[in-house]
Amino acid sequence: MRKVAFYFFVVINLIRSIFYLIWAKIYEKIGKEDKLNAIVERFVLKVTANISKGIRLNYEVVGEENIPDEACLFVSNHQSYFDVLAITHAVGKSVGFVAKEELKKIIYFRYWLVKGHCVFINRKNPRQGLKAINEAANKIKNGQSMVIFPEGTRSKGTEVAPFKKGSMKIAIKAGAKIVPVSVEGTYKAYEKTKGFNRVDAKIIFNEPIDTKELSKEELVDIHEKIRKNIAESIAV
Repeated sequence: MRKVAFYFFVVINLIRSIFYLIWAKIYEKIGKEDKLNAIVERFVLKVTANISKGIRLNYEVVGEENIPDEACLFVSNHQSYFDVLAITHAVGKSVGFVAKEELKKIIYFRYWLVKGHCVFINRKNPRQGLKAINEAANKIKNGQSMVIFPEGTRSKGTEVAPFKKGSMKIAIKAGAKIVPVSVEGTYKAYEKTKGFNRVDAKIIFNEPIDTKELSKEELVDIHEKIRKNIAESIAV
């Protein structure tokens, strides 16, 4: 029954998105960047809310006071496909994600991902990976918060896999704060049973870390410090 509800909401949102897409294209054509960004954010938040409701994925958000006023890098563990929904809902506004390049092949989503300030990374090509890191850093410098899952893939459970060291360079290059995000329970919505179940998930925003205040020695293993922070929050 949950699968039926999920696919129903997906179809409804596909239909609804046509109207959003029309307006987005109009604003893009006439150069109204602010209105384009507003319509993209409205669409993203609406889809997030609707799909979450459709599969009965409820969120408890903890530590909202730790979200900085300025653009930052949210660094999160990755339990489920639905982590993107969870973090977007918790932040309360459109955030850009560092996503695997394969997602660009999904024609329908590609427009919204690009206009939603996502950056695509080729995990097999170091040169392209560095280019993506620089692109994400520039977006933060321009006022757009970004999200990265440094495990590189879904854990499908509570274990937090080792973080890729290079992912922290986004915040370091941007001179931005890092907000460790602990996502707990989203894997129960699908990955645990391969079906859609009612889940009460928790998104915890831990205390931000200002990369500008860290020494070179501290920056060397910052990825380990953040991983430990996230894992400890989930274990509590």
